[in-house]
Amino acid sequence: MIRLLLVALVSILLLIQSVGFAQFADRYAHTEYVHTRYVAGSSSITVEKANFRLILSPAGSTLVDLSIEKLPDTPIELRLRDDTRYTLFSCRSRTESPLFVRRIDLRELDNGTYWLDVQVGKNRLTRKLRLVSISNTEQTVMLDE
Repeated sequence: MIRLLLVALVSILLLIQSVGFAQFADRYAHTEYVHTRYVAGSSSITVEKANFRLILSPAGSTLVDLSIEKLPDTPIELRLRDDTRYTLFSCRSRTESPLFVRRIDLRELDNGTYWLDVQVGKNRLTRKLRLVSISNTEQTVMLDE
């Protein structure tokens, strides 16, 4: 059984190498899988695309942890926008590491809907974040699929 799995894995890797990952990724880039997990009472969202995986996790009342598993040297661009499409935060990165991690602090923002744009290579993904008050002094982040 293990030998069969190894043969299948090697076959896939050889296919990707022979065709080129860019062509392979473009062929299956339309595929998007969304998984929602519940971690300590907060929902974490995992979105898998053909050439990257995005994980968004609440890390406190107004903090969101973002991690992206990707191919090395693939450029990443992040943008946080409000409902008027005004960019509140943006960053670009091109690291050799296959893992990109960032913590986004929404503490200074008012209640409302915000949009997180993630671009990995040529693939773009947008997710909605809602910041809501749960008391007079405390806010929380809601991750929408």
